[in-house]
Amino acid sequence: MDIYFFQLTNQFVAQSARLFFFAVDSAEASWKLAALALVGLWFSGISTYSQQSYIGSLSEHGKQQRSIRGRVIILFAVMVAGFVAARVLQHFFEQPRPMVAAPMLVPFDPALWAKMKVNISEQGSFPSDHAVMWFTVAMGMFLLQRTAGILGLVIAAMLCFFRMGTGYHWASDILAGSALGIGFTLLAFYLLDRISFLQTWLYRIVDAFEQYPVPMYLLGFLVISDFAVKFSGLFGVLKSVLKVSVGH
Repeated sequence: MDIYFFQLTNQFVAQSARLFFFAVDSAEASWKLAALALVGLWFSGISTYSQQSYIGSLSEHGKQQRSIRGRVIILFAVMVAGFVAARVLQHFFEQPRPMVAAPMLVPFDPALWAKMKVNISEQGSFPSDHAVMWFTVAMGMFLLQRTAGILGLVIAAMLCFFRMGTGYHWASDILAGSALGIGFTLLAFYLLDRISFLQTWLYRIVDAFEQYPVPMYLLGFLVISDFAVKFSGLFGVLKSVLKVSVGH
């Protein structure tokens, strides 16, 4: 199955150099798209997800928005934790990437492709860390904003198609990553509804954005901006402090 889907997607992506490069670059651009999705959910006001634990003094709109914002924070935490967990698992499962294990079509100078893939080809491919992230945010969107969530799931599937077609992942990597992303999100939302102290601390954070908007939104801006560039700032600080190269 893996070989079949790899060949199928690779033949499509390799139709032109422009399409191939677009497919490769889409993985990096998706971090910015995920950041925008989280910001959009944060400022949205209507949820399709039922939540019982509201503060009685809030208006109905305020209750809905507070519920959504609590889940956006959880969603962000799950995305980061899931991505890191997938990276850790890649070191335990010695599954080479398609770009290493199988012949593939490349619609430009193969020597250039050899240089492009040198830093990624030695890293394990199972499960797909990007699929974990994409399906985490897409599932969260689906639970909170049904229409936007359907669009998010379609985009996540398209991005995974590109990852297979450019030789970064097998279909089994994508399936495992997407299952982890969806599963983590459902579990996090389930636990949030049933663990009162988690709700209490989470909504304290949400309320802090109303009570101290300037410092909290400045902090939020810094965090989401660094997330949009794959935590380049954080890894730069870690590299400076630890005096070692921290790959990401």
